[in-house]
Amino acid sequence: MITAGAAAGEKHWAFQPVAKHEPPLVEGDSWSRNPIDRFILRRLKEKGLQPSPAADRHTLIRRLSLDLTGLLPSPAEVRRFVEDPDARAWENLVRRMLESPHFGERWGRYWLDLARYADSDGYEKDGVRPFAWRYRDWVINAFNRDLSFDRFTREQLAGDLLKNSSIEQKVATGFHRNTLSSTEGGTDQEEFRIKAVVDRLNTTGSVWLGLTVGCAQCHTHKYDPISQQEYYSLFAFFNSCDEKRINAPLPYDLVGFREKEVAYRKVLEELEKPKREYEIKRLGELLSGGKGRQASSSWKTLAPVEAGATSGASLKTL
Repeated sequence: MITAGAAAGEKHWAFQPVAKHEPPLVEGDSWSRNPIDRFILRRLKEKGLQPSPAADRHTLIRRLSLDLTGLLPSPAEVRRFVEDPDARAWENLVRRMLESPHFGERWGRYWLDLARYADSDGYEKDGVRPFAWRYRDWVINAFNRDLSFDRFTREQLAGDLLKNSSIEQKVATGFHRNTLSSTEGGTDQEEFRIKAVVDRLNTTGSVWLGLTVGCAQCHTHKYDPISQQEYYSLFAFFNSCDEKRINAPLPYDLVGFREKEVAYRKVLEELEKPKREYEIKRLGELLSGGKGRQASSSWKTLAPVEAGATSGASLKTL
């Protein structure tokens, strides 16, 4: 629901529909190589500027590598590109950079900032979150495998609710688990649980709605597009979450685990063997012979003789 200021005709970017724009035609254009160039050239013309001369290959690979991977190219990569006679050398270089695992590391960090990712809890003790990296790696891998944005959204907001959801889709909901948490002595855990719910709501609003919905946490404001009632309707949705720890081993974790589990089961079986024998054989003999328990006739119900309180309160035996 869009209310208040937005309904009054404000042009907030978050409320504008995504629209496709045809690349502009620029008179005398012999510089553009792709549709994006045509947008750039039009703006340069508006500012009375001319395009810069084409950069040499050494400069190009340095710029591209820093842009796509955040790293300088290796000498071998530079030589390969500079000496490549293929007419599609540039396109091939771009493809190699996009296929680099460092691409996801470079661009995933911006999303991790939005998701308030951290390896520790925050607050006074700032305890370590030893498995937070599983969500971090999910984000990096999502970029590297070019996961579509609709799936990128669904799996982070509700991956655990998808039918037959995989471990990785459940890991994606780590987006909601990046809230601050306090284990300081004397804290009210319900208070911090509510703080976590508020944080999830506000973060989801800012990341996916492009709105700072937190203002409606306290009151409805005539200039805000979200009313307080709408805010707490969303709050109720997030407040219904039942947080559970999940096992999310990686394939190579399972190999070592299963090998050790077999050895562990053998040792455990030997240790538990005497206990099982006692339960099955000896304990059965004792019970069948009346040993180890008393005849039912010996049980008596005890009644209190006297009941009193140092404070003088009256007590009655029920």
